[in-house]
Amino acid sequence: MNISWKNLATRAVKGVLAIKDVKPSQLQALLLNINVKTRENAVAEMISKDAVSLVTFIQILVATKYVAPALWDKPLKAGGSWEARTVKLLNAELDASPLSLDELLPMTTRFNAGYSEATLRRHIETGAISLADFFVVLYCLRSDSARNFLQQVDIDAAAKGRKSSPT
Repeated sequence: MNISWKNLATRAVKGVLAIKDVKPSQLQALLLNINVKTRENAVAEMISKDAVSLVTFIQILVATKYVAPALWDKPLKAGGSWEARTVKLLNAELDASPLSLDELLPMTTRFNAGYSEATLRRHIETGAISLADFFVVLYCLRSDSARNFLQQVDIDAAAKGRKSSPT
């Protein structure tokens, strides 16, 4: 099967839930524990549609007490809105890379058909980025963070638009 960035994002979410032995139907209650209100099955629907945002992903990480990459500790524990935490996480990844946002954008847009650099910049600066696009950003930054959730061979396959190896 061909691997897409959206597919990898969904795998990452499902992997976190499996590791923490949490069913998608249990997420609403866990999210309420961290003051995130969702309608019943909203997250399960996002997962089934390969449409999970980075905001939702970090909410899931916090709600399930998943041990995220060390670089993410401070942003995930920061106060403020979830979008603000997402922006801090994105900035932490950028700060750990030799690339600037201006250097990153042309690299990432070739993986995101239909997105202009301006649109992707707005998504990064506001925290309104999909988890799939975030994994593209991590790949372009050469960050190790995605490997906490995905296998490198599959990340490389998505980047090259090829089939993944059987696991």
